[in-house]
Amino acid sequence: MAKLRIRIYKNDNPEPSQTISIPLAFLKLAVKMAPKKIKKIFEDKGLDLSTLADIVKKTDPQGVIAEIEDHETNEKTVISVE
Repeated sequence: MAKLRIRIYKNDNPEPSQTISIPLAFLKLAVKMAPKKIKKIFEDKGLDLSTLADIVKKTDPQGVIAEIEDHETNEKTVISVE
């Protein structure tokens, strides 16, 4: 089953410090029920989880959708469909 994966890397560490995996079949439901902590991660990155869910549903992407690098905090977020 395909999943939306969000991985957050810190300080150039090759292993993610946080990983969020959401099955695509439940993505819309997950958006509505997402804990505040997950919503805050998206908001802090300037992303709208609901819009992302709509894009994934309409375009059926595979692989990396976005990589967001914050050079001030030395943090990288990778959003992908696997």
